[in-house]
Amino acid sequence: MKTLLTAAALVALATAAAGSANAAVTITNTLGDTTPLGYTLVATFDAPLAPGYSMPGADIRSVSSGDAAQPPGDTTKFLAVTGGHSVTLSSVQGFTAFSFYMGSPDSYNWLQIDGGPKIYGTALYGTPTHAADGDQGVGFTVNYNLGGATAHSITFGSDSNSFELDNIATKGAVPEPATWAMMIAGFGLAGATLRQRRRAFA
Repeated sequence: MKTLLTAAALVALATAAAGSANAAVTITNTLGDTTPLGYTLVATFDAPLAPGYSMPGADIRSVSSGDAAQPPGDTTKFLAVTGGHSVTLSSVQGFTAFSFYMGSPDSYNWLQIDGGPKIYGTALYGTPTHAADGDQGVGFTVNYNLGGATAHSITFGSDSNSFELDNIATKGAVPEPATWAMMIAGFGLAGATLRQRRRAFA
């Protein structure tokens, strides 16, 4: 029975991985601080992170300073990633989409998804395009849809001062239909094996 369960689990994981490998990331942005429908705020920096999330070493600020400007309209605490530094938000359960509110977009701001390639400047913000000129009056919510793939970490970094952001939200990972089918088949096989064993002992 243990072998059957293990095989079913491996097939389900392989199916999920195959679906994720072909996923295309879509990056869009909206002016202002908005949380997309269906997303859950996981990091506001005014309260503990949502369960299952961690972000060690986060530089949390309350007001603008000489090296970091509070995103426009934001009156709460925010994350400042200063020059030459980075910070990683990790999730145990994973997510299929995420968003964050950022201000003063710069060409040297970057992020990575699960340790992949660094996405810089205007590519980081997606469409519509905004100038990466550090304008402290510009703030927008950036939304990443991972196209069905599941990620477990986002690293925010900056090569100079600074990457300022707040209100990170995620959309939970939901198994794809093929994965559900494999999981159900695995449970069915396990149930059949248990029934056969009971008959053998009866």
